[in-house]
Amino acid sequence: MIIKLRPIMIGAAIVCALGAGIWQMGSWSTQVAERELETEPSVIPAAGTSWSQEESFFPYYRLQREKVRSQQLEILKEIINNPNTDEKSKQSAFTKLLAITNVMEMELKVEGLLKARGFQEGVVIIQEEGASVVISAQAFDEEKEARLKEGVAGVLKINSTQIDITNRQ
Repeated sequence: MIIKLRPIMIGAAIVCALGAGIWQMGSWSTQVAERELETEPSVIPAAGTSWSQEESFFPYYRLQREKVRSQQLEILKEIINNPNTDEKSKQSAFTKLLAITNVMEMELKVEGLLKARGFQEGVVIIQEEGASVVISAQAFDEEKEARLKEGVAGVLKINSTQIDITNRQ
């Protein structure tokens, strides 16, 4: 049996790049939740565009999330469809592809729930240890926050203590 190292090395490099992208996205989302919301975001808009802090976070975050996910899915599909990729690597790529699509579905459901509950804007950031929900709203009382956490927890099938709510006005 001849082992072709080149496809294995390419696959390993791609998996490392995906891991770094996921890690970077996770650390960025944590920084967003911890950052003071009254300060200007450190993101600079593309040339020819303008934005206000209030209107830009949600669409910008969704756009960046979509770009990263598209790249991840494309790479995983290439690994799966490459005839030189061994079965173990294909299975691993397929498992990661399914995990990403499941997270995308859960995010869509929770963001739909936020709209249904009357929030103008909202994004959910799903991580291994829980989820962060960023909503466009004034701060509200503990009872309303607890109800929101319970609703999100029901969709994500996790404990409400694993959910962090951030109000962004």
